[in-house]
Amino acid sequence: MNSLRKALLGATAAAMLSFAIPAMAADQDFTLHNHSGHEIKALYVSPTSEDHWGPNILGESVADGGEVAVKFDREETECKWDVRVEFEDGTDGEVHDVDFCSVADVDVTSGEH
Repeated sequence: MNSLRKALLGATAAAMLSFAIPAMAADQDFTLHNHSGHEIKALYVSPTSEDHWGPNILGESVADGGEVAVKFDREETECKWDVRVEFEDGTDGEVHDVDFCSVADVDVTSGEH
């Protein structure tokens, strides 16, 4: 829980839909927005059904106020993902069960970081 106090991740829908749309490949792409007050040095995503993190998928650090587009493999069909970011000072933050088939943006904001 300590890491969650240090950074809050909020997933916000780009558009609200009143009906379900079947998952299609590549619907999981999202934009990571950094509003934490700190540089993000690593980004990990993992299907919620997995017990381990994937590799760091952040090519370059994301400065405070910056953003990065995250593209999924076109063969990927999983909708529910867990997200973890690591900051330059060694702290981290996580959010679980993000539905990337309906959410297009993830905002990293400052908690007690």
